[in-house]
Amino acid sequence: MSLIAKKQEIFEIDYRQQPLPLVFVDTNNDIEPMNYDWFKPFKVDALIDFIQQARSTLLLAMDILDNQQVINALQRKADQGLRVFLCLGTEHSNTSAIDQLQSRCLLRTGTRQQGALIIRDQNTLQKSGCLLTGALTDEAYQILLDKRQVDDSYRSFCHLFWQECDKEFSINSTKKAQSINSSIVVNHSYQSKNGLNRYFDIEPYSAFNTLVSSDDKLLQQLSPKSDSRSFALLSVDQSALAEKVIEQQGQVSLTEKSLPNLVQVKQTYWLLPQSVNTAQSNWALQLNDQQVTDIDLWVYFNYRQAKWQLDKKSNIGQLQSRTVKFAADIKQSFICKEHRERVISPIYTHCFDDFFNTDIKVLAKEQTGWIKEQLASVIQYTVERHPPYFPDSAKEDALHRQWSLAQNQWKKIVDEQLAKLANLEQQQSSVAELIRQFIGQFVLGQKQQNKKLKQQLEAFAEWDCLHATHAERSEKLQALQGIAIAIANNKQRTEQEISNAEAQRKWNEKKIKLNQTVLDAETQVGTSKSNIDKHALQLVEQQTQNEQAALLELEQLVSSLVEAERTKLPSDLSQVELEKFFANKVKRKNFPSLHQVFIRTKKKNNELRGKLNELDARLMDAEKQLTNAREQLLAYGNYFIAPVVSQDHLSQQLRLEENKDLEINWPTEQLPQNGLQLMREGNQRYLVVVDVSQFQDAQVDAERLKAKLCAPGNRG
Repeated sequence: MSLIAKKQEIFEIDYRQQPLPLVFVDTNNDIEPMNYDWFKPFKVDALIDFIQQARSTLLLAMDILDNQQVINALQRKADQGLRVFLCLGTEHSNTSAIDQLQSRCLLRTGTRQQGALIIRDQNTLQKSGCLLTGALTDEAYQILLDKRQVDDSYRSFCHLFWQECDKEFSINSTKKAQSINSSIVVNHSYQSKNGLNRYFDIEPYSAFNTLVSSDDKLLQQLSPKSDSRSFALLSVDQSALAEKVIEQQGQVSLTEKSLPNLVQVKQTYWLLPQSVNTAQSNWALQLNDQQVTDIDLWVYFNYRQAKWQLDKKSNIGQLQSRTVKFAADIKQSFICKEHRERVISPIYTHCFDDFFNTDIKVLAKEQTGWIKEQLASVIQYTVERHPPYFPDSAKEDALHRQWSLAQNQWKKIVDEQLAKLANLEQQQSSVAELIRQFIGQFVLGQKQQNKKLKQQLEAFAEWDCLHATHAERSEKLQALQGIAIAIANNKQRTEQEISNAEAQRKWNEKKIKLNQTVLDAETQVGTSKSNIDKHALQLVEQQTQNEQAALLELEQLVSSLVEAERTKLPSDLSQVELEKFFANKVKRKNFPSLHQVFIRTKKKNNELRGKLNELDARLMDAEKQLTNAREQLLAYGNYFIAPVVSQDHLSQQLRLEENKDLEINWPTEQLPQNGLQLMREGNQRYLVVVDVSQFQDAQVDAERLKAKLCAPGNRG
């Protein structure tokens, strides 16, 4: 058994000849920090020392004064009588400095600035000034100004202080800053708001020769048009600036050391603040010749010493074991290794041809292109190749439900027949003892037949009609119909046999009753005859006694009569003769006493004769009943005859029951072979193949069912 499932594959790709876009290569060196007496990284101690050397005046211009050491130094010098002028940015950003210095210094706010300017003793021969490229932090540079630069910057300071600030703070007072009556003449405008635009936005000054910068936004302010002679030495985090220079075909090196912003336009070097904002005042500086000479020496020496050198024509093999930065994204560094191992995202094939036959390198092509994060001469890839799966939203095709309903119909019919058979067995086993003797053999035979039918039905209950052929289903249905007919027929026969047995039981009971009636009638006749014989003799004796007693009484009465009367009487005084004699009414009147004796005796005899007649009547009735009982017994017959049931009626009942119970709606389409699952999404069917051995049959079914072949939907 070979299940169709995802499989893990390992392959290698050689990238040594893969060309790279512009990259910066790590030289494992870096520049020497710029450290001249006149130009060096900013140190707070150096600034405080510069302040302490002031003798008469001190001018300080910056956006935010928040260094407490500097504030303390200004307080001390002001307390010593030094005149201090402070030109700051917004009031809100300088609240602490204002609170501490407004009672000691002349302080104005309201002009935003980039960089800082400090001038001391400007009206003396010892005047001196320095310019800071940024806030009072270690990232800034500090440059000492020459005399001309001090004068130029002093005029710029005065212009900002007296004409641009909007609020003035002095001892315990705050007021709106008042401008002086006359305009202050400045020697240049590039330190004023929008001043740099005049130097860098208009030809011929828009192209730079050398750019040394740590300001990512500088190039956007300068809008340079570089030529092949232009090059830039930039801080390593200035990605946008480096990209702009490269776009203009300039040469670029990157350093991880702190840099000032230096721009050479034509033959002029400019020192710019760390962050340039032409909408504000920028404490920029145009360098003098000596300063330019020093800067040129430093730039041209350190340009090739920078840690990251631009390489425009390298492939991966040439940079093996080197660290690089891509010009398009210099914020990150990447190591180009000799060998890497990567696990890539699983590949989900769309057909089994891709799953079984297509080269894994072809399938993984979109994932195996070189990428910055995985630079290597050779990469070993590990990937899972997945077979095609049906969509997550796919549902089981309606054909399964149709066949499930058909199977349920089949099972329902089988269950109904089993229930009918169980009811039949119950009916047969619960036959009353009174009639069991009449159908015992029938029930025994039915028990064997029921057992056989039950075995067949249980086999049908286990039979899977879903994957049977049409011929098999027809054969099974026909066999099931035969069983249904047999059960219905047996039920009909059982009911008939039970009915016949009950009829026979009743017939036997009646037969016994008729026999008993005959016996009872015969007994009654015998009893009646015995009673007649017994009572007849007694009646005769009693009658004789009655007549003898009457005769004696008559004789006594006659003896008391006169002769004439006696002659009128019959000689025989028996009851018979007296019956005739007293038939005459006159005679009854003439011999009333004799007539009374006659009547009394006759009455007694009549009573005796009535009893005898009653016994005779009873005998006649008993003989009549005996005759009737014998006739009924003879008419009842000696053998039970079962009633005849119409076979046409029985066949019609069986046929109706068969047509009603055994109707199954078979679907028009066959289910897939081997129990495969058929899924559907919209109008598309998917045939799910589980094992390789099923694949050949599945291809046939897929074509028949217009379905796509796929594997089970386990994407784990």
